[in-house]
Amino acid sequence: MELAYLSILNHVIRLSSLILFLLWKATLMALQFSVRQIGWMLGLMPAVATSVKPDEEKENKKNLISEADILYNEHSYTKLRNLLLQYKGEENAEILWRLARATFEVAKLSSSPAEQKQLDLEAYGYVELALRIDPENFAAHKWMFILLDKKASYDGLKERISQSFAVKQHIERACELNPKDATSFHLLGYWCFSVAELPWLQRQIASTLFAKPPVSSYEEALQYFLRAEEVEPNFYSTNLLMIGKTYLRLKNREKAIVYLTGARDYAVASSKDLETKQEAAKLLNSI
Repeated sequence: MELAYLSILNHVIRLSSLILFLLWKATLMALQFSVRQIGWMLGLMPAVATSVKPDEEKENKKNLISEADILYNEHSYTKLRNLLLQYKGEENAEILWRLARATFEVAKLSSSPAEQKQLDLEAYGYVELALRIDPENFAAHKWMFILLDKKASYDGLKERISQSFAVKQHIERACELNPKDATSFHLLGYWCFSVAELPWLQRQIASTLFAKPPVSSYEEALQYFLRAEEVEPNFYSTNLLMIGKTYLRLKNREKAIVYLTGARDYAVASSKDLETKQEAAKLLNSI
């Protein structure tokens, strides 16, 4: 009887030891898992499953943007737009403002006014979304300046004038966010020049819309055109043309000739350069 009892007790002890060993192993594994979880949450231990993908995505986006900029500089606007349309659903301001730019350029190539309008409004939608995603993106503000004015132009002169303050605010913000971008200063100068050139009738319309209608001067326009040249000398034939035209308005014939000659002799790399060259030559012949 005693031997049977001892045998049973021995089995119980062995079983208890096995159970305690298994419990100890389970506890140890649980503790290790918890430490890893905490480490991942605190960024102390690498999460192998997710460490590669973000880096790959970042590199892919970088390559996409690089390819997009090459296509833009090559004036391959349709190819560029088709490339970026594949990514329009992504919440990436850098992609969206480039898609807006490409769509705007494709619109200018169309011979159909209806298609031009449809593409311009589509481009506006892309840049509007880009600014919602990243309100501090200088390029998105620059292209909102262009596309908000373009959108307003479809609704008539009154709407275009009524949007003029908002349009100016976007290009001013672009200049603030990136004072090294010559194009932004050129566009701000162009806004000032356009307002200074407003005919009497348009000034009267502006006066009925605002207690204080938009005002500017040729002196202010010249300031921004020259600032653009200071940031990046000889960057754009049209900026040289606008400096020349502004000096003409200010009755400074000598300086006007210098800049108009620069615009006329500028190396032609686009249809816009060719238009600028022709206008500069015409103005020089008239002086």
